[in-house]
Amino acid sequence: MAPRPEGPFDRLLRSKPERDPAPFIIGGTIALLALLIALLFLLSSVLSGGDGGKKVESVEGLVAELSDMPGLPPGLTAASDFVKFTAEKDLAATIEMKLKDQSESAADLGFYTYSDGRWQNVSAVRLSQNGKAGAAEFTPVPANLAILRAGNRSYQIAGSLPAATTLHPDARVNIISPRDYTPKADGSVQGQAANAQQSPGVLLIPTIVGSGESEASAVNQILGDDALRQKHIEAITSLVSAEKFAGIDIEYTAVDTARGQAFTEFVKALAEDLHRNGARLSLTLPPSTDERQPYDWKTLGEAADMIKLLPVNDPASYWSKMPAALDRLTKDVDTKKIMLVINPYSVKRTGGTFEPIGYRQAMFLAGELAAREPGDVQNLKAGTSVKLVAVNIDEGERGAPPRWNDEMASVIFSVGGRQPATVYLENSFSLGFKLEIAQAYALGGISIADASSEADVYNIWSEVNDLVQSGTVRLIRPNNEALTPRWQSPDGGDIQGTGTKAAWQAPSERGKYAIELVVSDGVERFGRRLTVEVTSGPETATPAPSFAPDPTPTPKPTTTPTATPKPSPSPTPSATVDRTPPGAVIGLVASPGPPSGRVVLNWVPNSESDVDHYNIWRGTEEGELHSFLDSVDANTSRYTDSGLSSDETYYYVVTAVDEAGNEGPISNEASARPSP
Repeated sequence: MAPRPEGPFDRLLRSKPERDPAPFIIGGTIALLALLIALLFLLSSVLSGGDGGKKVESVEGLVAELSDMPGLPPGLTAASDFVKFTAEKDLAATIEMKLKDQSESAADLGFYTYSDGRWQNVSAVRLSQNGKAGAAEFTPVPANLAILRAGNRSYQIAGSLPAATTLHPDARVNIISPRDYTPKADGSVQGQAANAQQSPGVLLIPTIVGSGESEASAVNQILGDDALRQKHIEAITSLVSAEKFAGIDIEYTAVDTARGQAFTEFVKALAEDLHRNGARLSLTLPPSTDERQPYDWKTLGEAADMIKLLPVNDPASYWSKMPAALDRLTKDVDTKKIMLVINPYSVKRTGGTFEPIGYRQAMFLAGELAAREPGDVQNLKAGTSVKLVAVNIDEGERGAPPRWNDEMASVIFSVGGRQPATVYLENSFSLGFKLEIAQAYALGGISIADASSEADVYNIWSEVNDLVQSGTVRLIRPNNEALTPRWQSPDGGDIQGTGTKAAWQAPSERGKYAIELVVSDGVERFGRRLTVEVTSGPETATPAPSFAPDPTPTPKPTTTPTATPKPSPSPTPSATVDRTPPGAVIGLVASPGPPSGRVVLNWVPNSESDVDHYNIWRGTEEGELHSFLDSVDANTSRYTDSGLSSDETYYYVVTAVDEAGNEGPISNEASARPSP
């Protein structure tokens, strides 16, 4: 099938070389002298001579040498020779390589480089010479290159659903796995089947989760006793039969090494019973390692219908450990049975601790802003210069703004303050590289660790559905300019600066003014807002700046986080200043009027005694940058928005603000279409 057409933002987000690349072409011809004059080198015929290892020097000292092709994963085949490059310095070049076979489409082709024992896709291929060669621009030229072809195959997509959640409306899955059950130490199974939304042809295969501490203890107790093990098998098969499930998924990720053989026997016996009744067995297990494990992969792979391979927790080691795990696993297990588990949550690393963090929650953290001078931004004179900083990602605060990291294939940013942390964002860029693993290893499919509509994650389903429809993955990296934080002052005043610092000059008119910091992961924009007030005319003398801590800035909410965002405090806060924001507003519900053209909002009042008022924010698209609408007194938890169009759906979030001006995290997002 044809690849998806280029979208409106693809050109913006794709990295561009800083200058026009010098051409360096690898193809097939004998007319080398003429090409030397034109600075175009067709090296494959020269380098493929019988004595091997011949070198040809090209533009600006770039040297190319044919070499033996490193081993390829099962989903990739060589479409060109493997060429090593040596350069005296980094330079930009157009590389064109002769293809082994003429091609009509480049959809399944990619330029790959081999480094640290793994293949990495570094560029799409542009066909040239009537499909006999492929070309791309590189800045700088990698140490080696080959054009590889990914096998076009069909993929199974599984979606895991946490308790009491619903499947994302964009999800196109073949398997739904509600996480409804847990094992008990007496061999029984505890839980109740969820009413999962199941389309025709979609298999319902719930998960028995044995990965928690108490559940893992129960699993090992069951495995250590023959009678309990048999009782557990019978409990599972009875459950599958009674509920008419298509099968069962076993997530027993903490089996004691001493119980490895017992686990293998348990799986074999369970698989036999399930298969006898026409049901399937799925295993969700941690990645294979060099260390001793309780999992006999070959036997498990023969018994089970599918094996879902969980990711490693540390994003920094993902690309060194996951390909190695698949190299081992694919030697023992049919690749069509293996599903790669992708966790759609971003990850926050603090020291050696890793925790999932919501996509919007992460960007909310990156977008916190504050005024460093003057200290009181609620009593400004006209002409005063207000110094602004992105407090969590400014290098002066021990942070770092969003940036693309090639080694981790992810957009990351660093949070400063008393507990420095690194956040690894999961979005379309990082997702593409992970989806490519399934393609490279010819895996049977992808399993999404949380496929619910309630999850605060980037909407991955466009990319996942594209993989299913086209059989190919589009790999792009963000343009660094798109990751640069931006400042804006929509209400007036002159603002100067990009990045993590800016200065805003108060206008002559009195009143309140919004200052916004907009941060981006290269895909979406997220804004937070600080409100300042000009109360008097121009200054007659330059006041001494105050460095007292400011109140927590007013955020500009984006979309609804499932987890509650917890902005980091500004460094060294004064003990006398209240810098603790209220909790997130909960239970927001939006309903159409009466009368027509209205939406009525209701929410649960916050329990804090110092809540001063609530801010209402509105947007016209789900997940858009919400705009401030109105404020209501803390004594009310209801608001009516009027004068609306009945042809439009409106999206709302609410925040609580305390008496010190601290604004809490955004509520859940609620939406409604007014009655006509």
